[in-house]
Amino acid sequence: MKRHRICLESLTAPPDGKHTNLEIVDIDNRYTIYTNRTLLSIDRTEFNRLLFENIREDAEIIFDRALKIDQRNKIVVTTKNFRISADYLIGADGVNSVVKKHIRNSDQKKINLIQIEFKPHLFPDSTMFVFDSNTVSDFYSYIIPKDRYLVAGTKYSGKGTVGKLKNLLKNFKLEGKINNLESYRLTIINSSRDVLFGKGNILLAGEASGFVSPSSGEGISFALESGMLAAKAIAKSYGSNENLLENYRKLSKNLIKRLESRIEKSKVIFNPEFRKEYFRRYYDGHNIERIQEEA
Repeated sequence: MKRHRICLESLTAPPDGKHTNLEIVDIDNRYTIYTNRTLLSIDRTEFNRLLFENIREDAEIIFDRALKIDQRNKIVVTTKNFRISADYLIGADGVNSVVKKHIRNSDQKKINLIQIEFKPHLFPDSTMFVFDSNTVSDFYSYIIPKDRYLVAGTKYSGKGTVGKLKNLLKNFKLEGKINNLESYRLTIINSSRDVLFGKGNILLAGEASGFVSPSSGEGISFALESGMLAAKAIAKSYGSNENLLENYRKLSKNLIKRLESRIEKSKVIFNPEFRKEYFRRYYDGHNIERIQEEA
């Protein structure tokens, strides 16, 4: 599925990357913060193409889906068309990870998100994160301008969610014909203890392991870093008696700390009362305007 997601970390922009300023609209507490923070909005399809272009020439790429994984003397991955054996395996296959299901039944929390793509009559200048727990959802909604269209999404909270999202956009005078509607699941963990590193010679990375920010849903930076650390753990353990999982955990120490900071942040920003003071302190010195009451 083509997923248009915001990248909140430092990534080199692909050719069509778009930089926008961030506005935080807290409808619950009736204020808008015009931050000086610049975000990089990227096209995921184009970003994936960029990644493929930088794969080593001697690497073999197989487009298929794992159906079964056996782990005895060797790791054997059975797909629809192939049977592949390996000494090590990194499962970076996302929220519905087949590799993770082989390791154990995960009780990591999942939420469903919906996103619409449309071309409005007027384009906003900024990316907007909107908090409106009373009428939209207890998560946050996002409005992201791309080069030729706009994407907006929120947590799915029942049959009327699309209508609520459209009404929210209407309040910002953002209306237009919907070109695409899609949904996807997102892993939300409440403790770093819920991260699954793997089992034996199988490691998990990215959202398959639980490395996703619960405060924003951002996962690209966590996926890139955890994938790199998993590879380093294999390189460090290969041909030695060192424990692979223990090496991976040690190498991921700083990444876990960053995830824990996002977990604590999520406990604050999704509580309207706590969020009010947190954002005012965090964005002290930025332009904060009161949202006027409707007549």
